[in-house]
Amino acid sequence: MKDVLNRALEAVDQVLLGKHHAVKLAVACILARGHLLIEDLPGMGKTTLSQALARVMGMSYQRNPVHQRPFARRYSGHLSV
Repeated sequence: MKDVLNRALEAVDQVLLGKHHAVKLAVACILARGHLLIEDLPGMGKTTLSQALARVMGMSYQRNPVHQRPFARRYSGHLSV
């Protein structure tokens, strides 16, 4: 199991550079069947992280826009097995 996780982490790290800690936390959250909220500045790789994790872990990825305020747009993604 550890080898599989290390290969998955390495695969995501190749796509998303400089976010190893965030990748490890995201994988831990997914394995614990928890919820994951990814917050960061625009263009910092939130969608790329979600898509890479879904692809590496054999999940599907869906991006759903969530409008809380008229001019603030947030996105909620869903990963499913």
